[in-house]
Amino acid sequence: MVNPLSNLLGKALGYVPPWVTAWFRYDRFGSRLLRPVLDPLLPGGPSWARVAFGPCRGRWLLLNLKTEKGFLTGRREEEFQEALSRAIQPGMSYWDIGANVGFYTLLGSQRAGPRGQVIAIEPDPENVRRLRAAVARNLLENVQVVETALSSCEGTMALERSGPMSHLRMGQEKLTAAETILVAVSTMEKLAERIGAPDVVKMDVEGAEIEVFRGMGPLLRERKPLFLVEFHSEELLAEARKLLPDYEFHPIDPGGHWRLEPRNPGSAESSPVPLKTGCPNR
Repeated sequence: MVNPLSNLLGKALGYVPPWVTAWFRYDRFGSRLLRPVLDPLLPGGPSWARVAFGPCRGRWLLLNLKTEKGFLTGRREEEFQEALSRAIQPGMSYWDIGANVGFYTLLGSQRAGPRGQVIAIEPDPENVRRLRAAVARNLLENVQVVETALSSCEGTMALERSGPMSHLRMGQEKLTAAETILVAVSTMEKLAERIGAPDVVKMDVEGAEIEVFRGMGPLLRERKPLFLVEFHSEELLAEARKLLPDYEFHPIDPGGHWRLEPRNPGSAESSPVPLKTGCPNR
């Protein structure tokens, strides 16, 4: 249920000047001082909030004002926002893998424009509810929401939830009803066969990056989309380099975001690699 007081506050905060939003960047000393003071005063639960700064300025999201101020202020991952804005051009097809509540879906919708296509891919039902609400509230006619996780195979898997963040459990871990839910799983290959291959892919899948890449399939290997990925460990980054020799890896920011750009055809380091593997044990 949406709190009317939270709605009013979320709307008002969306009009604060840019210099005020800068206080809430995680790398600012002022943010570390302000957050402990403000958080207890803010209402919990989702409420409509207007993004105050950046490419998504003026767009609406259902946010928890206590924990998702980075989306509200627009100051979340600013270098990554800039890189994604440059990558998505009008008319392109853009996939938002791990769309969460829709911040980067809004950004992609604005950049791709009415001739473009945005596929927002998110497995968590609560996030999907908020994502669909944001698509409707902002009248985004170029966005399609796909409620699934992506991995190296199709089926169902356990999704561990922690607030708005979630990740797939890859091993044979004991399930706890309070922490996990079962969700449908597909692959990039199957999705591309159904709706067409993307030009640009943003990926934030909380450690499942390699399994998602292993589900690329021939269509995406041939199309070679541009990837903007958050790698959640150095080990995953190193494994991706081995798995994708036909891509160049360029760092975007110190936070683990990378731009994966296809190499020129005929590059000496480029060679065909079978990316599809069997399903992980569950």
